[in-house]
Amino acid sequence: MNIKSFQHTGIALVLQVVGYILTKSWLLGGLFAAGVFIGREHAQAEARWIRHFGNYNRANYRWYNVLEVRAWTVDSFFWDMVLPIISVLIVWTIL
Repeated sequence: MNIKSFQHTGIALVLQVVGYILTKSWLLGGLFAAGVFIGREHAQAEARWIRHFGNYNRANYRWYNVLEVRAWTVDSFFWDMVLPIISVLIVWTIL
């Protein structure tokens, strides 16, 4: 674990503040930030599955393949998605 592990958390908090400025709602700002990282990591897991298990052919991919554990890494799941979501939930809960 290093400082790069927390980059997505910092970006999520900045997005939450931007969302708050635009909507005056910490919840909507947090949902926006969480959605950005859920979508980003979903897309990366999809690309990883296609690269490693789909022979680089998108036609081999089905919608449910992203749910396979082998499409995810600990880094992409925890540090890049779950930690930013937890951080924006904490800010929303406190404020």
